[in-house]
Amino acid sequence: MWRNLQVASWMGMIVLSLVAAGCGSGDGGPGAGDAQGFASPDEALDTYARALEQGDEVLYRKVAVKDKTAIEGLDALITLQTDMEPAEAAKVNLEAMAKIQGFGGVMAKRFDTEIDGDKAAIVHVFEDTGGFAGGDKFRKWLFEKSGNQWFLVGSEFGAAEELPEQYAWDKNIADISDPMRDFVSFFDGTEEGVEAALAKHAEGVETDMDYYMLDAPVVTAKEEKDGQEIYTIQFQSGAMKRIYTISWQDDKIASITEIE
Repeated sequence: MWRNLQVASWMGMIVLSLVAAGCGSGDGGPGAGDAQGFASPDEALDTYARALEQGDEVLYRKVAVKDKTAIEGLDALITLQTDMEPAEAAKVNLEAMAKIQGFGGVMAKRFDTEIDGDKAAIVHVFEDTGGFAGGDKFRKWLFEKSGNQWFLVGSEFGAAEELPEQYAWDKNIADISDPMRDFVSFFDGTEEGVEAALAKHAEGVETDMDYYMLDAPVVTAKEEKDGQEIYTIQFQSGAMKRIYTISWQDDKIASITEIE
C-alpha cells in the first residue's frame, strides 16, 4: 500500500510539473486548425472539464489543442508510462489532472467570465487535492474569439492568496442552524476544544474526532434527509485535512462520520 501511495504521489508531482504549473501561452501547435470552438468561454471550460473527468483523450485534444503546453504535457505523461497502452495512459492521466486542476468534485468557485473584446478570462479557485492542507489554488483560464467561436488558449496558475481581493472565496455556507454554529465554535486547534464540543452536543456519539486537534472549521454543505440535517464540515488537523458529515436530529447530533 505504501508503495502505491509513493507511486501516486510521484505521478501527481509529474502531472503538476508538466501540466498544472506550466499550462500554456496560447501560441498554438500541431493540429491547431482542428481546435473546437464554443458559443461562450463557459461552454468551452465546461467541455474541457468534462474531457478531463471522463478521461476522453479525443475531446481533450480538440478543446485544448490551441494550448501547446497542455498538449505537450499530456504527450510527455503518456510517454513516461511505458507499462500502459497510450490510450490507457491518456485516460488515467486526464482523470488525475481533473482533480489537480480543480474539477472532478473538488471544492471550487468559478468567478464570472471577464470579456475584453475578442479575449476573455475565467478565474477558477479550488482546494488543493492533496491530503495536506496546502492552501487553495487558482487557474485563470484564457480564451480567444475567432469567427464567432470561443477557443480555450491557455491558463495561468498559482496560489489563491496571490489573487486580488475581488477573488476572495468564503467556503462557508450561510444556511447553518444555531446548534451547529455553536458546535463549530469550539474547534480552536486544541484537545480541550474538541472535547468540549463533543461533550455539549454529541454525548455518547461514536466518533474519532477526539483523537485530533481540529482547527479552522469550514461548513461546506447542508442536506435534509429522513428528518435529519446533515452538514459537511472540513477541518485542519496539523498539516492534514479532515472532512466529516455531522447529522443532527431534534437539535442533537445523531452521528458523526469521517469522509475518507
